[in-house]
Amino acid sequence: MVDKNVLVINIPCIGEDLNNELNKKVDEYNKIIHKLCKDYSFKLVDFNFWKKSQLKTNTNKYFIPKKPFKMVLDFIFVRSPKISNIVSKKRNLVPTIDGVHLNDHSARKLAELIKEKISSK
Repeated sequence: MVDKNVLVINIPCIGEDLNNELNKKVDEYNKIIHKLCKDYSFKLVDFNFWKKSQLKTNTNKYFIPKKPFKMVLDFIFVRSPKISNIVSKKRNLVPTIDGVHLNDHSARKLAELIKEKISSK
């Protein structure tokens, strides 16, 4: 048997409303992911936990623009880290720019969490 290091990132919450139905499903799947990581000694990056800690007081229900033109503008303009943070703040969102896609701060945090897990023994 070949010994390999496996790193798993769990499913982050969807949107910024922790009480929505999608996040209840996400929690169910993450319990299974957590158990599998434990059973097979995989390293788990618990990004869901971090993201939830950022959302404890936020109940913003903003979720991806419904107008196609606005979606195109989002795609074009939020590619810049500075702009993604501005858009996020303007929409009163915390870790995302549209309820799904990470802003610069959250993307950096995910990278940091991954780096920590890779570095740990």
